[in-house]
Order: sequence, then structure tokens, then C-alpha cells
Amino acid sequence: CLYQFKGKVTAISTALDIHPNGENVRPNVYISESGEQILVDLINEKIKNHRAPGQSEVADLMRMQRCNELETAHEMACAMGLGKLQDEFSRIVDYPSKQKVSEFIQEHKMSFSKPFDLEFQRSQAGTASNIRHWFSYPFTEDITNGVTEFFFINSDEINIDADMGCRVAKPKSFSRAPAETDAGTHHHITLMMTITPSGQNPPPFIIIGGLAKVPEALQHYMDDGQAYFVCNSSGWMDVPTYRIFAQYLVDWINKRRQQKGLDIKQKALLVLDGHSTRLDEAATDIFINNYCSVITFSGAFTHIMQPIDRVLTRDFRRFYRANLRRLTIMTRDQLSTTNNVAELKRNNIILATIDATRQV
Repeated sequence: CLYQFKGKVTAISTALDIHPNGENVRPNVYISESGEQILVDLINEKIKNHRAPGQSEVADLMRMQRCNELETAHEMACAMGLGKLQDEFSRIVDYPSKQKVSEFIQEHKMSFSKPFDLEFQRSQAGTASNIRHWFSYPFTEDITNGVTEFFFINSDEINIDADMGCRVAKPKSFSRAPAETDAGTHHHITLMMTITPSGQNPPPFIIIGGLAKVPEALQHYMDDGQAYFVCNSSGWMDVPTYRIFAQYLVDWINKRRQQKGLDIKQKALLVLDGHSTRLDEAATDIFINNYCSVITFSGAFTHIMQPIDRVLTRDFRRFYRANLRRLTIMTRDQLSTTNNVAELKRNNIILATIDATRQV
């Protein structure tokens, strides 16, 4: 066990039956007072930089600090020739429980809360993003004539993150949690999910932020037709990425037409939300030239009218969290030893995303 003394940290092994005396002892602490202060300063710095950590990230930081302290204690025990004490500090370090993480946050006048503010890129899909265009291009029921179940298509972006749905740390004095993690972080990922009533859907279109090109480790997913990856600076949908998606989708539509022996002019209908990228003329031309009509919902109605929002998103998130939790447990030892934690986390997120799209 670790025992904390006021003004000085002393490591004492209960295996040696040595018990300290004094009123300033805190028995069986996870990390020392000085270590806790290091973490508090780090968390506050992350909050200040709009990168507030979620509960799982705080647990990672606590475990890392404990590993550092046990390593120091182990070196001290070796130098002192205390064999039993040396063995005590050589054991595997478990992650702190959720209760211990919550107690640590509360003790230092913080709490976990849902993120509030939205990044600029994400706000482009807000309520008023396309309301001024809503009545400019009216459609009638004729647009659906000749559209079969194989070519009635709905696509929608879903934000994917390691702490998706997780509460993040904030000072208790703040009424709201800070903004979500900056859009440009290395692990931010967006899924463009696409579905049809037939259940024969294109592979998931996944946008990876912070990379210049698709990593070689992910290339086989594209080669096997399990997913399609695009890299940009933010990980969010932008105009260049939307154009790539448009070409990707019409290529899939044309392949489906060919497989079913249908005319290349067989009508397709794509339903989207009102993200500002939908106004791009180059992407619109790609759809029009491939006989695919596009309807965009006003920002205020997507959660009411869009099939993915209405039916699939909740189940997808549930499967995604379960898959990510399973993969995180499987790679826990690698996460604690690898020099590239970001890459391993990203691979876990992508694999969990691909599996979840198959399950919904």
C-alpha cells in the first residue's frame, strides 16, 4: 500500500507489517498528494484549452501517475535492499474504479458534465444552417416516381469519439462544461452512414482527422470493401470531402445498377440533412450527372424526418460503445506500453465503428 504523510511521501509495505503512526496518514491511497496536484494542474490546463478529459481519460491519467510513483518506489526499494518491499511495487497496476475517479474529481472541486459548446465545423449543420434555402427548391411527390427500395438512400454524419456520450471534467464553479475537444485533434473521426430500405448498404464512409493520408494499417479495410476512408485536417465533413463522398456514392449506385442489369439512368434518390456542404455546386453536379436526385431536410427537422436519426443512431451508438469497450480491454496492456497511443486508440475506434455498422 501507499501511505501519504503531510509534507513527505513514504512508501511502506504492509507485507513487512510496518504501520506508520500519526494523524496525518491517509491509508491505501491510489496516488500521492503531490501526484494528485500534478493531475489537477494537467486537467485544468486541458479544460482551459477546450480539451476537457472524459472519465476514461482521467482514469488513464491516474493510472499513469500511479505507475510512475510505483516505479520510483521500486527503485528506492532496490537501493535499500528491501526484497519484500521491492516485490510489492513490481505488481501490475489496475485501473482506478469509476468511484475512485469520481471521488478524485470531486475532492478537487470539479465534476463531470455533458459538453455544451459546438465547434465551428459542427455548428454548420445547426438549426438555421439552411433554413433560408428551404423554400427555394420545392419538391413534389413526382420526385419519388420510379425510385425502388434499392435506390432510396439516406446518408447522415455521426460523430465518433473515444469518449462519445461521456461526461467531461469541469470546475464546480462553472455552470456548464467547456467546449468539446477541438475538431482538429488527432483522433477525431466522423462516420457518414448510408442506408437503403433493402438493407444492401454501401460500406461506411469514414473521415479521419489530423492525418495527411490513410495509414497502411487501415488500407486492407478499403481493399476488402469493408470501409472507405478519407483524411482531412479536422475529421469533420467539409466541401472537398463532400465532393469525394458524392463520387464515392454514385460509383456505388452505378455498380448496383450494373449488377441488377438496370439502365444507367435508373432513378436514385438521396436524402440528407441541411449541412452547409450540401450547397456545393460541384458535388450537386456529380449527383445530377449520375441521375441521383438529392433532398435536404431543414436543420430543424432532421431528428424528426431522417430515417437514420429516427431509427438507427441510438442502436449504433449502443453497439459502438460496447465494441469500443471490448477492444479497449483487449488492448489495455498495449495502450500502457506503446509509444503511439493515438494510433492504437484510432484503430480501436475505427474497428468498433465498422463492427457497429454491421450490427444495426
